[in-house]
Amino acid sequence: MMRSRIAVGLAAAALATLGFAAPASAADEASLSVLHGIPDTPVDVYVNGALTIDDFQPGDLAGPLALPPVKDD
Repeated sequence: MMRSRIAVGLAAAALATLGFAAPASAADEASLSVLHGIPDTPVDVYVNGALTIDDFQPGDLAGPLALPPVKDD
């Protein structure tokens, strides 16, 4: 459970830090890069509820990852 909370925090921090070049309604997909900066703590990264990066190690940089837009119901 701790790993998933850290992963969500990492993804949220990456999104908040990187931002988007276009409004979400105008984008066909999003681009996300993730930098893991928590020492001695490998994590799994989930995006939109799906495992995106398994066993992500401290100091690693992943991306840019192309992500499809989230559909609003």
